[in-house]
Amino acid sequence: MGFDVSYHPISENEMREWYFNRLEEVRLNDMEYIRSLTQQFNMDEQCVKKYIHTLKTGADADSDLTVSFDKTHGFFVAVVQGFFRTYFYLRGSMLTSVIEKNPEFEQYSKPWKDILQTDISRPVANKITENYCSGVFLPHEQVKRLYNDYTTIPLTKNMLDEEFCNGQIEVLLKAIRFCVDNKVGLLEATEVIEPNPLDLNQSESYSNLYNCDTQGPLMYQHTALTQITQATASMAEGEENPVQKSRNRGFFAKLFKK
Repeated sequence: MGFDVSYHPISENEMREWYFNRLEEVRLNDMEYIRSLTQQFNMDEQCVKKYIHTLKTGADADSDLTVSFDKTHGFFVAVVQGFFRTYFYLRGSMLTSVIEKNPEFEQYSKPWKDILQTDISRPVANKITENYCSGVFLPHEQVKRLYNDYTTIPLTKNMLDEEFCNGQIEVLLKAIRFCVDNKVGLLEATEVIEPNPLDLNQSESYSNLYNCDTQGPLMYQHTALTQITQATASMAEGEENPVQKSRNRGFFAKLFKK
């Protein structure tokens, strides 16, 4: 899959503190507590504007209950997390896919209705279904359990290694260790950040681009540039036949388009 996947260390209390409990204040145009939060975490003015814009978008989201929770509040929680602390990026690999292939892995996750302790009046999948949505959430205790199981149970290790291949497991484990050390959970999302592999400085993020851990984007850049170099070298060998041209068009479409 061509998803730009990000992993966001956040606790359930922080979801409420940074997002859900702030929505009514935004509706009332009461920004005092929100401003105090941004000052506490030393947000620059651009991030403050983006944070408030995200909250306002979330406050307006309930005007259309046909749009899924994952594409509205779930996604906005992931965006908001990135204003407050480090998050992690991987191209394509998803905990959602691990659960779809291995349903027993769902034991590590927690659905939104249990996080919020209420019924949700809109569709909710609790996994990645498309671009710009949240995915699986692992609460802190289950993050710790998953880390322990990865190091002690071969089946758990194989499930993760199969999905997070080509070195990507190191980024996921880095995110998991961050959550263990900081006593928070881990929320998955898509397209919070969209790295530009040709120039990472031109990457885009709905959140704070500079809070993204650099290991994942650098891995993506290395892979993309290697593939481009190989494709360019192949084309330079001479005029391609129609089949090869078609393959190259497919390659570049897959690399640069969602």
